[in-house]
Amino acid sequence: MRIFFILAFLVPLLSENAASSAPWDNERAIVSAESRRVVDPAIVSLLDGPPARAARAALALGRTKRVEARAALRAHLFATDPSVRAMVAYALGLLDDANALFDAQLLARNDENSAVRYAAVDALGRIASEQPATATQKLSDNLIEVARNDANPIVRGHAAASLEAFRAAPFADAIALALADAYDREHDPDVRWHLVWTLFRGYAARAPRETLARALTDSDEFVRIEAVRAWSRRTDPDAAVVVAPLVDDRSWRVQLQARETLRA
Repeated sequence: MRIFFILAFLVPLLSENAASSAPWDNERAIVSAESRRVVDPAIVSLLDGPPARAARAALALGRTKRVEARAALRAHLFATDPSVRAMVAYALGLLDDANALFDAQLLARNDENSAVRYAAVDALGRIASEQPATATQKLSDNLIEVARNDANPIVRGHAAASLEAFRAAPFADAIALALADAYDREHDPDVRWHLVWTLFRGYAARAPRETLARALTDSDEFVRIEAVRAWSRRTDPDAAVVVAPLVDDRSWRVQLQARETLRA
């Protein structure tokens, strides 16, 4: 799902460079190295080529899952072309490169291109998830800032979802409150869905009761679904009473989830 959104962002960027797209022999070499999970020096050299080719090479290097690809990718994290920056950031997330955390946070907060910010946020979430020692409060604060303030709702939503990686952190209560506060401020329904999904996945028991109660009446049916799911993970003695009216929700999807939650 994540790569779908990355590519959806990058298609317009890459199309601008269509005149310099990789010849078939380069593409075959990239696919071969990618499938064999080999960090081929010839593929690394493509990072300095035309943007479309460099972005494709970065993705291939990330997919190798080989740690020896990290340094070469980090060296291109601030490439001039946004399609390259985005795919390099995404690739470093695939490689769980903790050494890329500082620069990825800079890109997530400050890059002018939304595809780059999205890819950087994705990398931060992946690294924090795979390497719990990197899931610091400072890193979560950066993701919260993006989830609250980024100009692009798709980036805000993905930043919110990436905070699921911090659910076992000792400061998880603060994250739950920050997610609830972001939900109360958010006007975009898709971002609200991501926020409540994250509360359900990692913070349902910690989230303010009033926030999850408001989410049950959200105008968006998918937000209401996640709110109902969140209530299934709470221990409030009246949780079933709170959820029961959703059995008659105007959305059949919410009705179905309400019944599942009541059975739980």
